[in-house]
Amino acid sequence: MSSQTICSGTAPTNGYVYIRINQGASGKYLLIKNVTNGMEVTIDTSRGSGYCATYMPIPKGHQYQIQTNCTGTVDICRFFYAQGEQ
Repeated sequence: MSSQTICSGTAPTNGYVYIRINQGASGKYLLIKNVTNGMEVTIDTSRGSGYCATYMPIPKGHQYQIQTNCTGTVDICRFFYAQGEQ
């Protein structure tokens, strides 16, 4: 199965992006990429935990993109502000 971009955006302030997908199958992955500087965080479902979740800090003004080959339901996909940021 090919990957798909399921979310992208620009951080309105310093914070982090969090995503969780219900996905029990093995061989699936979830990737958050900071498009601005090329850094990536990825996780796979090889352990069969029932879900795939990860987060990544994103500085203000940086673009991010979330890609996956999971077919499960997205429980949450959200940008959280860093403490003290508005």
